[in-house]
Amino acid sequence: MFLYNHPVVSRLSSLTAVLLLLGGGIAALHLSSHSARAQAPPNPTQPSKAVEDLLLELDDLDTLHILLPLKLTPEQMDKLIPMFTTAKTDFDKKSAALTSAALLKMADEIRATRKKAIAGTAIPTEFDDRVKAIQMEVAGKRKELDTTNIVAVSNACKTILNADQYALCAKMETDAYKRNKRYNDKATVAQYFNAYVMDAFIANPRTIPLLKEMRAAQPEK
Repeated sequence: MFLYNHPVVSRLSSLTAVLLLLGGGIAALHLSSHSARAQAPPNPTQPSKAVEDLLLELDDLDTLHILLPLKLTPEQMDKLIPMFTTAKTDFDKKSAALTSAALLKMADEIRATRKKAIAGTAIPTEFDDRVKAIQMEVAGKRKELDTTNIVAVSNACKTILNADQYALCAKMETDAYKRNKRYNDKATVAQYFNAYVMDAFIANPRTIPLLKEMRAAQPEK
């Protein structure tokens, strides 16, 4: 789900990273207009496949609102697609390893504590404290990983986009923050560009598929 009228909720713990990049105090914002999913009343029944497909297409239009103004060339798309794909694969691998390593440290203790709890033994406070400590450790490392990922992808984008596209990305993000009354005048153009990269590229699972479709739709020379 990726609706530019609402705060980012992504596969990353990315909000903290964006706050760091923007100097703190504001949340990452979306940039465009549709909000069909968010506005729909709660429905305990599963939407039909046709409705799900339409909602996905509305989400895609949201993303296209902030991709189309860039007027990406076929050559740029040919560079962006593999770059984003590689970055996502690398991030997912490191993120999974981070979580796995933390859990495996306590594997035996987790199983033993669960077995005792099932039998009626109270869960020791010391166990809960160790779990919380590990969670805090993982959260700290994940913030570092998220920030490193955003900066790396942003730097790669700068080598592919031209100066006008760079400025437009920063402007669209800045305008979104202003519309949502979360503008930070201490944040730099570079930081708003990083936030755009976070919102439009990293946090949106539909960007890579859409870029592939956009590239396929380009007339062959």
